[in-house]
Amino acid sequence: LLALLAFPATARSMEPVSLEGLQVRWGEGSGAISGMLRQRGGFPWSGITMEPGSFPFSGEIVSPKRIYPGTSSAVFRIRTWGGGTESFVARLTWHAPMVMATEDISRDSVITGSNTAVQVAPYRRGYGAVFCSLSRVEGKRASRDIRAGEPLSGRNVEVILLVERRDPVVVISRSGAVTARLKGVALKGGDRGDLITVRVPRYRNDIPATVIDRGLVEAAAEF
Repeated sequence: LLALLAFPATARSMEPVSLEGLQVRWGEGSGAISGMLRQRGGFPWSGITMEPGSFPFSGEIVSPKRIYPGTSSAVFRIRTWGGGTESFVARLTWHAPMVMATEDISRDSVITGSNTAVQVAPYRRGYGAVFCSLSRVEGKRASRDIRAGEPLSGRNVEVILLVERRDPVVVISRSGAVTARLKGVALKGGDRGDLITVRVPRYRNDIPATVIDRGLVEAAAEF
């Protein structure tokens, strides 16, 4: 497996990875696609494997222009450095740390560390936005029956947002030893630890901020 950079864990949508203009070399494996994941970030993938294990041509990928995480196979069209176009079919497996049910969990049951565990496992596109940190789901309830071995996601765990879209919020802004509290309006809802966008009327500015409590967020950068 190819190790990828780690990022804060929370259930989120899996955005497609752009492959436009990506250069690959003969003999390279999934490193080129993994490089795109590193650049874009957003999820702590453990790795991605490709079968066959390497590209048989050198050149630029012209299609697909983007690929969704969890896609199990793809036909890569490569414009070779000699000017021609070649096709290459590959099977892909995406590996991710996910909170998995270690036993059957019935609907409305409380999720705890005794019935779940974080495990690295293949991610399938049908899973949607999964959780990769136990702290994000402990104490919540299952919104439907969850089978042992199934990852926990926004599709089977209750969603309780500490901040709703258009809610007034207090924005904590830190600069060195100075801490300021400003009034803002959430442009997106979020749970604890989620990164959302907040409008601060005083500065006529939209900023990224992390939800830390009900109605309370912390600016992700100085502004």
